[in-house]
Amino acid sequence: MVWDDGSTYQMEDEEDEYFDRLLLETKKYWTTTIDEPREYMRSWAIRLGTNFRSRLVRDYVKEELDACYTYPFINRGHWDEFVEINTSKEFLERSEKAKASAAKNKHVQAGGIFLKKKKHIILPQLESVYKEIKSLQNSRSKLYFAGRAKYDKETQLYELEDDSYLEDRNLVNDCIIYLYKIDFA
Repeated sequence: MVWDDGSTYQMEDEEDEYFDRLLLETKKYWTTTIDEPREYMRSWAIRLGTNFRSRLVRDYVKEELDACYTYPFINRGHWDEFVEINTSKEFLERSEKAKASAAKNKHVQAGGIFLKKKKHIILPQLESVYKEIKSLQNSRSKLYFAGRAKYDKETQLYELEDDSYLEDRNLVNDCIIYLYKIDFA
């Protein structure tokens, strides 16, 4: 990144210094001497920063609103540069390319907070319809199916799409046959 005066801004160097200072404060507060929290803090902060920037683009840049009023800690110059970058032709092309690539994924990675909050609703509905899911003992296998369930607005229930259910059912049967040498024909 280049500033108006021609100087460059080294984000990684500044981030390293920031996380080193943060680690020292953490070690002082926790009265510990280990360095393991640094990478955890760094990855967590990067994830939070990425999510925040995504929300800014979605809620402010695309809506042509000014985030400086909502978030007074955002510097006006930084905001203008952020908007310029995220409305540039290169950014929009890259964004469209990423959307097209994501649309090709047959099974979108499902899980996270949504699945943790909804699994007690989704799994009983799936188990009542698909007996094979109820017979599974591994909770991760059950979550695999719950992550692929779609909400049907007409029936107001979660259900598996026909093609994904058949694929997943064959996968489960293949695993059971392989593990227990049983034929479920």
